[in-house]
Amino acid sequence: MHFRKLAYLVVLSFAVSCLSSHRYSRKVHRNIPSVKVILIDVVNGSIDVRKSVELNEIVVNAEIVGWGFSDEDAKRNAEKAKLTVMRLKGDTVYITVDFDRDTKVKADLSVAVPIGTEVVSAKCVNGTIKTVGHFDMIDLDLVNGSAKLDGGGGNLKVSVV
Repeated sequence: MHFRKLAYLVVLSFAVSCLSSHRYSRKVHRNIPSVKVILIDVVNGSIDVRKSVELNEIVVNAEIVGWGFSDEDAKRNAEKAKLTVMRLKGDTVYITVDFDRDTKVKADLSVAVPIGTEVVSAKCVNGTIKTVGHFDMIDLDLVNGSAKLDGGGGNLKVSVV
C-alpha cells in the first residue's frame, strides 16, 4: 500500500514539474547618468558589476526569465517583473527588479559603470554576485549565494547567510 502511494506521488511530482517547465525570457536595457554610489538588490538571480574605462554613464542590462504551466503563464510572469532604477538623495542610484515573490521569476543584472563609481552595495538572495574592477568600497550581502571579486581593492564587507 505504501509503495502505491509513493509511486503516485513520484508520478504526480514529475507531471507537475513538466507542466511548469515553460520558460519565457526578455531583456531590458537602461542607460543612466554616472553616480558615485550604486545600490543593487536582486532576488532569484545574479548581479555582475564591472568597471569600464570607455563609459561615461551606467549601463544596466537585465535578463528576466519567467516560468509557468504554459507559454502564456511564463510570459505573464516575466512581464510582471519590472526593472526599477531610482535616483536617491546625493550621488546614489538604486537598481532592482520588482516582482511578487510568489511569481516564478529569475532576474540576472549586468551593470557596467564608469571609473568615477566608487561604492557598490549589492544584495542578492538565491544567486551570485560578481564584481570586476577596483572600487573604494564593496559591500556584499548574500543569502544562499556566492560571490566572486576580480581586480578589486579598497574596503570590502561581505555578509553570507
